[in-house]
Amino acid sequence: MIKGLLKQKRRLVVFGGAFLAMMAVSGCGHQTDVTCSSDDGVSATINMIRETIEKDSLAKSKQDDGTYLTSPSKIRATLALLKIVIDDIRTSKTDPNSTKKFCVGNAKITVPIQILNDADSARSMASLNSVEQLAEAANAQKSADNLTFSIDYSVQPTDDRKSTYAESDSIGPQMQFVAEVISSALARSKIENQKTAQQQEVQQQQFAQKQAILAENNQAKVENRLSGQAIGAAWNAIDVDTRSRILPIQRAWISAKVAECNVRGASASTDNVEQDTARLKCDTEQNHSRMDWLRQYMPN
Repeated sequence: MIKGLLKQKRRLVVFGGAFLAMMAVSGCGHQTDVTCSSDDGVSATINMIRETIEKDSLAKSKQDDGTYLTSPSKIRATLALLKIVIDDIRTSKTDPNSTKKFCVGNAKITVPIQILNDADSARSMASLNSVEQLAEAANAQKSADNLTFSIDYSVQPTDDRKSTYAESDSIGPQMQFVAEVISSALARSKIENQKTAQQQEVQQQQFAQKQAILAENNQAKVENRLSGQAIGAAWNAIDVDTRSRILPIQRAWISAKVAECNVRGASASTDNVEQDTARLKCDTEQNHSRMDWLRQYMPN
């Protein structure tokens, strides 16, 4: 399942290790011979492919605690929608002393287009490679709703010739690939829900952050207004003659204060509210500092 919905990203595209698939199919009565293209041989091979995809799909969906992200019954119901055909069958090797036949053919798995679309959508949301890219990595081809790949396999009847076994040690990557498509498709709705929940959480965090920024700005406005009132009261407490004498100095200080606080505000953030908060805090800080200078001119 995709990333354990987003957690297993690294292992989804890794196909590796030795692989051996085996499947038996029972025939009707005794069989005279089993060949690569006989009904029993082909049926056993198709069943082998289907059972292997199911096993791999279940393994991808199983979590560490033993539960499944997607129920086994849903996985099996989805796999039942797949159509598997083996064609262009050739016998690659025979042994006159054995009933086993070694075969080569092309496997074509027709997948409902909605499953392929769901798989691509889920993988896109999880920032994973597409179904077509998965196919290429698995040495398979994707065309419309068909997934095709070469298959080397063998077929052999049981000693009593009532059943036929098919096995292959070369289709591991392709089976993993198809299982990944199924797992991805079945994960789509859960990934969408997870994405929605993540987006909602981000929006809530952004809203809370914005509220905090606005609250800090409002507090800065209150404190700045109070510091301005204190400056005004201190200035008015100074006698008129002294005020006239120090007025040019006070005006120069105001100009310098405005310039410095504008620079400090602009460099604090790209957000207008945060810039205003920084400017206000600078202005308040400068007002408090100026009060010490004004006190020397105030009456005792």
